[in-house]
Amino acid sequence: MYRRKTGRIKMKKYCYLFLSVLLFSCSTSQKVSILNKSFVNTIGIYTLGTDTISKPILDKLAKERFADFRQFDSIPETSNIDLYSISIQQPSKKNSPPDIASLGYFAKDLSDEEKSSLQNYRNVVSIVFEGTSKDVYSKQERVSDFVNELIKGKNVIVADYNSYEWFNSKSWNEKRVKNFTGPNKDIIHQISVHVYRDSEFCRAVTMGMDKFCLPDISIKAFPCSDQNTYNSLINAAIQTLAEQPYILEDSTLFIDLRSIKNDVVRNSVRTDLKQNAKEKATIKLQSVEPEEGDNINKQFVISFQDPNYANQEEQNHLVASLFGTEDSITHITHDSSIKKASEKARQRLPELKTLFNKGLAPGYSILLKAPFKTDNGANEWMWVEITKWESKSLSGVLQNDPFEIKNLKAGALVELHEEEIFDYILNKPDGTSEGNETGKIIGGKD
Repeated sequence: MYRRKTGRIKMKKYCYLFLSVLLFSCSTSQKVSILNKSFVNTIGIYTLGTDTISKPILDKLAKERFADFRQFDSIPETSNIDLYSISIQQPSKKNSPPDIASLGYFAKDLSDEEKSSLQNYRNVVSIVFEGTSKDVYSKQERVSDFVNELIKGKNVIVADYNSYEWFNSKSWNEKRVKNFTGPNKDIIHQISVHVYRDSEFCRAVTMGMDKFCLPDISIKAFPCSDQNTYNSLINAAIQTLAEQPYILEDSTLFIDLRSIKNDVVRNSVRTDLKQNAKEKATIKLQSVEPEEGDNINKQFVISFQDPNYANQEEQNHLVASLFGTEDSITHITHDSSIKKASEKARQRLPELKTLFNKGLAPGYSILLKAPFKTDNGANEWMWVEITKWESKSLSGVLQNDPFEIKNLKAGALVELHEEEIFDYILNKPDGTSEGNETGKIIGGKD
């Protein structure tokens, strides 16, 4: 029996609370605000070539647009009023932009020429806004419009230091101004979600929620091959918090994809839902200290602590319930064509092992197909995402829910041996993949 792997949807200085997990009705607990008392928004405008932005023009426009803010030479550590600070800085290590390779991840529609020019920027206009949570979305809309006015017709690159994203004047207008209008703001396209390999699994964390007085959200130890699914989970959580900035007294957050008010976000997180998607879930959160590289902001991690599940099993159960999943089973005979395809796949194993143990770059993952004994003594072939490959032994996360193995669930940590491997899939950052040689014969791609 063979399983088809069908991808799920693609696409500090604070007090801390422990957020538990029980699936209570929203009526059983009172609501608790999760808003920070203040926001911070830090922006850098990198001038290129001979272009400049003069300090007098900066100050004049700022005073016109932010007459209700107080200007400071430097923002104080704590304040209960709305403030801004503007300075022009010469190139230094402190404001050095990412290198060209890193801009491949963080740049928003920058050309190769712009990425190269940014490495030799002329100076940086540093703008810092800080203020209270009152009308925070309106304030951020004003900030984006202000920057848009400053950079119009200029040869500049804009850095959103909160989300660590880099824009030219066109992409700033499209991604920071035009998509942030109306009463129900699209938050997910104003921040970024950084996903990276963390030991055997992946970790994701939001960057930029502090602009909106909201906590950052992270999730740890999930299978790297499912990073788009977990990115969608985070997006659903942060948009829910943006539209209703509270959790329940019992420390849970209820997500209903159909109840998200912003049309763009609702359609985005509901793309490619499977027929069995419930579109509702109650997630558990736990307050944590930010890790190195995270924003200095209050942070909640989506936590998995149900004793009835292993960590990855519970993760799989949650995203399968929210977004749905598909699995199919095919009964076939090991004829010569299947055996030949499997042998072709197995020839890649030494190369894949070397690639894995050198350290997979972000966006890569390796899945291997292997047999598992069913309750009636037969074999059920399923996919496993590899997390450890030592000698001839392998460990990984089961990617399929067995049909004929009662005490095994998708998300379970399993052990394999190289001699058992029947096929492979190498997933790449651009969304393409290699392998699945037997699947091509069985029919369709896994």
